[in-house]
Amino acid sequence: MTTPTGPSIVIRGQAPFGTCFMQAVAAVATEHGVPDAAARLGPSWGFRRVAGHRLGGGERWLAGTARLTGLRLQRFAQTDWAELAQAERAALADSAQLIVAVDSFDIESPYRDHEHLTHALVLHRYAGDEVVVADMTNRPEPHSLPLHVYQKTRLSPVAGGFGIVCRGVVGVPPPSDIVADRLRAELPAHRGELAVLEQFITDVREGRTGPDVDIADVAAERLALSQVVAPPNGPDDRWTPVAEAFADLSHRWYIVHAMAWAATRGTGTLRPARLVRMLTDLATREADLNTRLSAIMQVGSPCPR
Repeated sequence: MTTPTGPSIVIRGQAPFGTCFMQAVAAVATEHGVPDAAARLGPSWGFRRVAGHRLGGGERWLAGTARLTGLRLQRFAQTDWAELAQAERAALADSAQLIVAVDSFDIESPYRDHEHLTHALVLHRYAGDEVVVADMTNRPEPHSLPLHVYQKTRLSPVAGGFGIVCRGVVGVPPPSDIVADRLRAELPAHRGELAVLEQFITDVREGRTGPDVDIADVAAERLALSQVVAPPNGPDDRWTPVAEAFADLSHRWYIVHAMAWAATRGTGTLRPARLVRMLTDLATREADLNTRLSAIMQVGSPCPR
């Protein structure tokens, strides 16, 4: 057996992160010297259709994080094991850090052996017939995982060989007005993607999404956004109402997600008509906040009065 070794991760456990990938990126960024890394995850604000039953966020947070941290963050995906392992080994040999998607079904987690859910690990190194990984949520200390288990879980349909490569050295922190510039760029993208939300609501109403509606990524994106624009990382204290507005949206999305999640697992009930009403209310709130922020930022005011 290989003795697990690796650098210490500062951000651990159930910290206030929207997703396990955001938590892992924040941990890796902290190792690279990024101050307040948890508050530099984004910003991204939007919608995209991930699957028939699943609604995701705009998924531009990685590009925003790279801009706010100075790191180079790149997605990759490979479903051929030989090529995947070769690419990961090469990146590690080049002093990169890797965040990799796995299946919670296969690893030590609350879902082991009974539910397939995408999860993120930090991959430290290959070590013979094992790999050394860290799980920021379930087991943050570096530990060994048999290579055959790692291969299986990396190629699981819910993981798809996806990963994130992190490189770079953090220099001078970016000026605070970059946050405002990034949010300003998100406004038209979000406005255009409201149609994706409307179509999702229509599909829920007409029964095309199936029973297991998943909107967790939408809630997570708004949680991260509320942290990005909040002081001290936001341009100034006057951005507090903006941060609070995004936090409120995140809270409301999480409530709906939790109710839908419980209903699909037999521990709660949520009639489709009620789900549609709640999603419609959220769509209205999303559009209203976009209109409010767009009007403010177009006239050059730094924040709501």
